[in-house]
Formats: sequence, structure tokens, C-alpha cells
Amino acid sequence: DGGKGGATAKREAKTAAKTTTKKKELGGDRRIVCKEAVEIIYNKLKVGGELHIATDVESYADHVRELMENVISGFQGGEQKQKRAWREVQTKYEQRGLEFGHTVHDFLYVKHVMQR
Repeated sequence: DGGKGGATAKREAKTAAKTTTKKKELGGDRRIVCKEAVEIIYNKLKVGGELHIATDVESYADHVRELMENVISGFQGGEQKQKRAWREVQTKYEQRGLEFGHTVHDFLYVKHVMQR
């Protein structure tokens, strides 16, 4: 998982997602890839730890690009041209997206410095 506390990071990311779900009920965003969740993951990763994100929804891919390029610092990376070897197994969600003719966007970000 790139560092200690993988289960803890997942729990904290889910908590952040629940918080954003409450925001959605009030008219905000409820995406799990949000500033709060990514900051929690960042804080749990060791330098060199990896964050992988995949989506077949164009607007979500745009959201990931915007968030990771302009809002979150301390990660290097971006959209991958080829699917990673470890992700050769296709999930039911990916299969469904492909059946609808969607493009699957794979992102890889690596923690490179301590965030200030």
C-alpha cells in the first residue's frame, strides 16, 4: 500500500467521502476523489508511495486531473497511456464502461515530497 496504515487510510478516506456526501445533500460535491480524501491518503503514504485512480467517466477524469494538477501538491504523475500490468483483471465496472463505449482513464501519482 506504499506505507503503514493502509487500512486506516481507507477508513479515513471513506470518512472524508461521507463528509462530502453530506455536502452533496447540501448542494456540494460527493466524489470520493476529493481534496480531503487525497490529503488523508497523502499523509498516510511514505515518499514513493503510489495512488492509483481509474474511471470511465469523462467528467470524473477531468475532475481528477484538475484536483491533482492544481489543488494537491506533493504528488508527481498523471494519466497513464497504458493500463498497468497489475490491473490486467477487468472489474465489472470497467467491463460495463467499455460496453458503453467509454474510455477508461488510468492515473498514477507518486508521493515525492512532504506537503507543506
